[in-house]
Amino acid sequence: MTYIRTQQGWLYLAFVLDLYSRRVVSWAFLNQPNSELSVRAINLAVQLRQPKQSMLFHTDQGVQCASKAFRQALQPNTSTMR
Repeated sequence: MTYIRTQQGWLYLAFVLDLYSRRVVSWAFLNQPNSELSVRAINLAVQLRQPKQSMLFHTDQGVQCASKAFRQALQPNTSTMR
């Protein structure tokens, strides 16, 4: 998660990076650093890529990525989180 200072306050950015190509697959912005932000980024990545097999997610193991909502977002894709 990246913190961005704006004139209106802080903005938070979460993104999904393809480790093979090093390209940004998806991203999401919110004005609060919560698990919804990470879930939005994951859901958009899955929607855009439409993977045919399970995916492997590496995270910084932060609070947002360790949340129940984030883990539930990964389950339908039979994904693994490391």
